[in-house]
Amino acid sequence: MKIKLLIFFVPCFAVLGLNEKAQSQIAKSPTQTVSPNEWSAPAFVEPRGAIPQHVQLLERRKSEFESTLDSYNFNLKYGVWSYTELQSPFLAKHAIFRFESIERSEGSSVFVAVFPLTSAPVRIIPLWYRGLGFPSQIERDPHNIAVFNSVVAEERPVLDTDADRISLALLYLCLFDKDPKIASANKDSSRLMPSVKNDPQGGFAVGLSVRKNDNGIGEFSLDFDKMGMLRDITSRVRPPGDR
Repeated sequence: MKIKLLIFFVPCFAVLGLNEKAQSQIAKSPTQTVSPNEWSAPAFVEPRGAIPQHVQLLERRKSEFESTLDSYNFNLKYGVWSYTELQSPFLAKHAIFRFESIERSEGSSVFVAVFPLTSAPVRIIPLWYRGLGFPSQIERDPHNIAVFNSVVAEERPVLDTDADRISLALLYLCLFDKDPKIASANKDSSRLMPSVKNDPQGGFAVGLSVRKNDNGIGEFSLDFDKMGMLRDITSRVRPPGDR
């Protein structure tokens, strides 16, 4: 058990980065801001709103699912668990669920499960285990980026507009934050509006600012290739009052 917990809580934060040419191309590109009513935001829905075929998938792949969870020390047979389903126009070949348990004595556990609609393996993104979470830059964990990119590779999203590109970036952040509150011009400085920089090779960088519970701002820059594969992500937290 101790060995498994060590693996669970010490992800390898490898240094991810664009090559110098791609970085230079994106840096020289003009920045376009996009208003909130232009993109389609992913959303988690309660079980009654989940896609029935996806709920059936949970039951059909129960044995494999539980075996995979055991690798992360999660066990749905203990405690009270609830789930929600992440829905997005980009998800036609996958079902993504967020599972949460509330254990008053030991703390909450939370993970995201990615079910391909094919026979490909179920993937897990662990978020909390009995009240213990990952470091603040969980979004940079190579395992989590790999899970997301495996979804993108199968889904092959159509990214014709900047609104599409922002929606894809939001889909990634939703894997870690059930309801990311994106900064908007009505409530925040206009310079915190979602933005997109496109490079001549088709890659793009999305800038997103997320309001935190303490009223601070989390600023993210997500760099994608032309297929929508995430190449790099950087973030920082702007304290309250610093706009």
